[in-house]
Amino acid sequence: MPPPPPAALVIDRGQRYALTVLNVGLACCAVEAMVASLGQSDPPGVVPLAGPDRTVEVLIVSGTVTDKLAPLVRRLYDSLPAPVKVLSFGACANSGGPYWDSYCVTKGVDLIVPVDAYVPGCPPRPEALLAALAALTVAGVEPAPARASDLQQPLLRPAAVVGPQELRARRLPVTATALRLQQLLGGPVHSAYGVVTADVPAEQWVSAALTARDDPELDGSFFDLLTVVDEHPRGFDVVVRLWSVALRQGFLLRTSCPRDAPSVPSLRGVFAGAAWHERQAAEMFGLVFAGHPDPAPLLLPPGGVWHPLRKEHRLASREVAWPGAVDPAYSGEGGRPPRRPLRPPGAPT
Repeated sequence: MPPPPPAALVIDRGQRYALTVLNVGLACCAVEAMVASLGQSDPPGVVPLAGPDRTVEVLIVSGTVTDKLAPLVRRLYDSLPAPVKVLSFGACANSGGPYWDSYCVTKGVDLIVPVDAYVPGCPPRPEALLAALAALTVAGVEPAPARASDLQQPLLRPAAVVGPQELRARRLPVTATALRLQQLLGGPVHSAYGVVTADVPAEQWVSAALTARDDPELDGSFFDLLTVVDEHPRGFDVVVRLWSVALRQGFLLRTSCPRDAPSVPSLRGVFAGAAWHERQAAEMFGLVFAGHPDPAPLLLPPGGVWHPLRKEHRLASREVAWPGAVDPAYSGEGGRPPRRPLRPPGAPT
């Protein structure tokens, strides 16, 4: 009978081939990470659902990491037992991905925690995740980044071909809606691309929303969204989209405020759902919504007062080229003339 293996070897094999995975799902890539561990896709020796934090050996960070969420990711990592391996799953976790130029996105989770393997893709394929897990379980081999070029095996079956879908046209009574808004509000009404927009003064903002909500012909009882347009340097436009579920029609209400005194009345008393929309607009653009019961910040991390979506702010990420692959249309390769370079949206002129 051969001698029993050393205890260190048993412990090493047990840790390598009995991984307990904890997925920190932050955005759409989290769906891919979760699908890879469901149904008949369980890789041998990988436990997909983790119990208490003290039993976790692999931490998968999937999705976009924001500056506000970054301290929580670090706190979670510090609470796990050592040694814990970290997988950065997807382009957003690796470098910020398509949201690299956002004011609130961390440019890679490796700025917060040490990463053992990077899984590329937007989103990555499930087999790329399994390849990264396999790289961490190979005995005697240090963890290495998993690359898409390493996956040479073709799929077992081709992807399904989806045919063209029939689109059901829907007519909106644009003319009738515009006339009704003109009759009720009395201000200028515009119609473009099937969307009706009524301009109202700031002092009539609440009464206009209340009228549009209660009028039976408009039935703007569904509050869809409130957003702000920075019309630099003039001021700001506050836009509300109301919708009628019964009539299947919608319209916009718009008001303006000057840049030196950006204040409009709050619609919280008319639509309860406007509360967090107004908090977000106040934080991003610096507007004051008079009468709002709780104007506390909503999105940005604590510390510092600034309004990142104002056009006068110069964001470094909008002045520096994205470090990813260069679009062939801009390189001039292949005998084609290079496309005229465009400035990113929101970059000051």
